[in-house]
Amino acid sequence: MPLTVYIPESVTQKALVWYIQNKMPGCNFADRLYRKLIDNKGMLRVDPRYPEKKLMQIIESSTKQLPILHLMLHSSELSLNCSPFSRTESHCELVWKRLEKIFKFAHSNQFSGRSLTEAANLIAANLAEKKYRP
Repeated sequence: MPLTVYIPESVTQKALVWYIQNKMPGCNFADRLYRKLIDNKGMLRVDPRYPEKKLMQIIESSTKQLPILHLMLHSSELSLNCSPFSRTESHCELVWKRLEKIFKFAHSNQFSGRSLTEAANLIAANLAEKKYRP
């Protein structure tokens, strides 16, 4: 799956997203506030700036209601100095460690690959049963 995305639900969250996307003054503060409001839901990336605890919070939060794990990854992030995530050797190493952690979680929880159509059908079935609340 290509991406875990948290869709803002409240007016406050939507306003913060607009503020951040439009790079308004103070958007770093708005970003921190938004992250608090979404309660550790968010995009699953191999960002070396994420503490391991934060990475696991995103994984647990995104798989709590529906057993789908999406990962956003560019191949350039896996090579030294080809991405903002891998500018230094230590960051590049952390990217690989984060990726390994994600795959270990997926393996230990018996996740398997699915097509986008299969994932959409699973989400639709769960929405119909009211088991999943985005």
